[in-house]
Amino acid sequence: MNLEINNNWIDNVDEKVRNSYVKSIEYIIPFDEEEKKTIEEVIEWIKNTKNITKKENPEQHLGVVAFIVNKRNKKVFLINHRKAETFLMPWGHVDFWETFQETIEKELKEELWFNVEIKNKEPFYISKIYTHWKNSWHYDVTVVFKIEIEDDKSFTVDEKEADNAKWFEWDELSNLTGFSQLPRIKDKLSVNKVILLDNWWVIANHYCEPQYSELYKKLWITKDLLKTLLSEKSPQWQAYRKNLITRDEFWDTVVKLAWGIKNIDYSILEKLWAESYHVNELIIETLKKYRNIWIKTWLISNSDKFRKKFMEDIQWYSSFLDYHIFSCDIWYMKPEISLFNHTIKEIWTSPSNIIYFDDRESHAIAARNVWINWEVFLNLEDFKVKLGKFYKNN
Repeated sequence: MNLEINNNWIDNVDEKVRNSYVKSIEYIIPFDEEEKKTIEEVIEWIKNTKNITKKENPEQHLGVVAFIVNKRNKKVFLINHRKAETFLMPWGHVDFWETFQETIEKELKEELWFNVEIKNKEPFYISKIYTHWKNSWHYDVTVVFKIEIEDDKSFTVDEKEADNAKWFEWDELSNLTGFSQLPRIKDKLSVNKVILLDNWWVIANHYCEPQYSELYKKLWITKDLLKTLLSEKSPQWQAYRKNLITRDEFWDTVVKLAWGIKNIDYSILEKLWAESYHVNELIIETLKKYRNIWIKTWLISNSDKFRKKFMEDIQWYSSFLDYHIFSCDIWYMKPEISLFNHTIKEIWTSPSNIIYFDDRESHAIAARNVWINWEVFLNLEDFKVKLGKFYKNN
């Protein structure tokens, strides 16, 4: 009985760790058909093969690699591996019941005396490589983690593993074929593309409960009337978004057009309106996958200063956006072409490298006037497919 319980516990732990491998690999955005095929084959292998770590399967097993990069200076840290006799990224084999994240943390600590916590991060690249040394051969199924640091840090290298280590310039990676995937990794992180998004009904949903119900109840009006008064087609809304009137002037107009409620605190109305925007976590998760391969993400929004501050402070936009542009800062609004011209100047890349998503076709199609790729946002799955096609055209 005790043996049966113990075996069940082992099986449960094994399944949990395997699922973590699959989840991490599914997080990777494939660079091309080769990497896409590798992802599919490795997931199938993990799900259907009993032994997948080195000790149990010396012929094909899991490994992790650390791509240590100074993003600001575009330099990469490599070690001259004694056994391989070439410059490689720090790496190690996955042990039984050990997650990818645990392995990479352990290997960096052992090889470089470098403590790094990446428990909430995922790999950005995967490869399956036939490794042939003097007296051995095997297949390494390797996931690559990107470790970004701020400066050209000096590391203490384990002399048993390597006899030299140094920083390499970004352009040098194309010629470092000791680890055949280095040039491909460099190419994958060099795709200069930008995902440009609207806020309302793309990144975030509006009219969300309970804040929205509380808002129209305080004004003693119906949901439909409140939507009309806060509509972007209304003159008070457009003036507020362009920062042409103050918050009090905006809410003065709204209240008068409602029932003229007296002694109402406009700061409460503003807060409820801002908080009726709820971030779509599934969209955010997709954006983070692309940011993991250095695809930039931008927001352009017809928003006032108060909701802008709310987005920055409460909705954690910095965790999934590189930059944002708000109408209240530049006095332009979608679908005005001036806003898109301003956006191109800020992004500083060819419009052909940008794709814009908006739930309103009139706003999305306006981007076409400045040669930006555009799509109407429909739903999550459609969004993923369109992003994948855009990225695939490398």
